[in-house]
Amino acid sequence: MDRNNLTAGSLRNTSGGSNATASNDDVGFYPNAEVAGWLLLVIGVGTVISNGIFLLTYCKVSSSSFHTPFNVYMLNLAITDFVTAIFTTPGNFALYALNKWVFSRAFCTVYLYGFWTWYSLSIQFHMLISLNRLWAVCFPMHYKTYHTKRLAALMCILTYIYAHIWTLTGLIPDDMYYRTENFRDCSLNLMAQSLWATLCDLILYVVPEVVVVGVYPIIGWKVAQRRKVRASARSKPGATLSAADGVRDRYLARPSASVGPQQRSRGRQNVPGSSTSQFKVLTYLVAATVIFWTPNLVYFAIASTSDYFDSTFYTITVVLLSINPLITPLTYPLASAVWREAFRSLLKPTG
Repeated sequence: MDRNNLTAGSLRNTSGGSNATASNDDVGFYPNAEVAGWLLLVIGVGTVISNGIFLLTYCKVSSSSFHTPFNVYMLNLAITDFVTAIFTTPGNFALYALNKWVFSRAFCTVYLYGFWTWYSLSIQFHMLISLNRLWAVCFPMHYKTYHTKRLAALMCILTYIYAHIWTLTGLIPDDMYYRTENFRDCSLNLMAQSLWATLCDLILYVVPEVVVVGVYPIIGWKVAQRRKVRASARSKPGATLSAADGVRDRYLARPSASVGPQQRSRGRQNVPGSSTSQFKVLTYLVAATVIFWTPNLVYFAIASTSDYFDSTFYTITVVLLSINPLITPLTYPLASAVWREAFRSLLKPTG
């Protein structure tokens, strides 16, 4: 049983005998489906707005302290969540609230493309951000030397290509050969490509969450160690940091900043941002991954190894999964003064 085959229509055939007598005219083929459909519509619209504000802010704010290599990853995460909501919100509403597919077959293909490809890209970028932070705290001098906006953009492009190769390998054959026509449903025929579906689920969803959760304690430990070194050095009269710790203090305090020659000459105190804000951003992203992605992964881990089905549990996981991209842009101002100032500048009247 695979995550994206369990759309509203396809669940009818896997939810047991209790739904077998449901009328084709019933709204909501299982309990709470109509409520879930309306919730998903509101969440989808909110996701477009919240990520749209983020993208508008990124485009309008010209400060060099804002357009940093690290924020390239945040930009692409926002693009991914924005596109996901555009592609999937109408289809989610139709399948859950209306209990039928009211759009064309071509739009069904677009919906499935958004669901499989762009949802997976969201958690892929969560993983990329975590690995970026791991690189920054474990190898600070290497990170300072080689991490640039160009490299960040290249990593994002490769992530797009990687996800598309995996998903289109199954989506194209399904559209051409395997999809069953059903006015009540829009889903992949995963029985015809079960190996591909299993590998996609493992590689594009399970592995990224394992990486995100697994590397966070290492990053947290390294950040704590750096703080201890800095606190110890400051507590001793006349003590100075070592060269390696100086790199951490100056550059990892703002690991993503593009620091120009004039900023270097003025010293660290004028480089905007701090390691605390970057670590807070990561902490919020990891917490969101655990809270909003884990229930879905747990559900499908159980369902894929047994005949387990619980419509209420599944509905909750779908709604939680959709909340994640809605609230992600809202966490940035909480974590970073640079982001707060950027949003304030967006609200200030011009002229």
